[in-house]
Amino acid sequence: MSATPMLSRASPLYDNCTVFSPNGVPMFRASRKKLDWYLSRGLAEAIDDTSIRLLFEPAGMGHGLNGEETYFLEDKLNICVGCGSEDSLTAHHIVPLQYRRHMPLEIKSHYSVDVVLLCVVCHDAYERHAADLKLALADAHQAPLNGVGLILHRETRKLHSDIKAMLMSQKPGSRIPPERARQLENSVRAALSIPAEKAQIPEEAINEALERPVLVKGKDYKSHGEIVIDSISDNQLDNFCRQWRAHFIDNVRPRFLSEAWRVDGPVRKS
Repeated sequence: MSATPMLSRASPLYDNCTVFSPNGVPMFRASRKKLDWYLSRGLAEAIDDTSIRLLFEPAGMGHGLNGEETYFLEDKLNICVGCGSEDSLTAHHIVPLQYRRHMPLEIKSHYSVDVVLLCVVCHDAYERHAADLKLALADAHQAPLNGVGLILHRETRKLHSDIKAMLMSQKPGSRIPPERARQLENSVRAALSIPAEKAQIPEEAINEALERPVLVKGKDYKSHGEIVIDSISDNQLDNFCRQWRAHFIDNVRPRFLSEAWRVDGPVRKS
């Protein structure tokens, strides 16, 4: 399974802003953008540059006074939790989104506890270990990594074959007869809607065509993550999430992760 290139964040993950209840109890951390949203709508008043007080009585207390306030209300550094680097940071979902998105809302809405910062180097190194666990889950739950219900797109497969043969015909010393080479080019031009008057088929058009998937999702398609989660009973989903947390700790051995973060911490929104 090929690794997906890691894209680093263009902005910090943590703004370390705080939202207080009307009576002054810290409720949750938020981004600067979220603070501005409350202030612009007259729903809060500024306490200082990084804190606001709500002007309405909230339905709940967020993370304040619920037993998780230490982790959720503490300042967090914008550094890699693995090695401490400040460069090329990525947001890593400890419980992969391909599984979490199929879980009940009370788990999906509690995702921020399992999002941490990793530098590109640490992230790439860990994903190799994560790939091994996904393979084990695929075997245990009869859940192929590509899912089930993929169907062959025959036109795309023919286009790929024609493009590759056409490119071979253009190489010095090619043994493909000129008439066959012309047929291949005409076929590719027709498929890509490239007019005959255009001297060459643009390279970007060829690259885009080769990126088209040969296997596409049929009406009965189910992803690997959906199959895995559907095969786990609701009361075992907490253990599944903690399995991923423990796997992350064992393989990354993070030296800069908050001491308040726990493998056995709550998985569901209380």
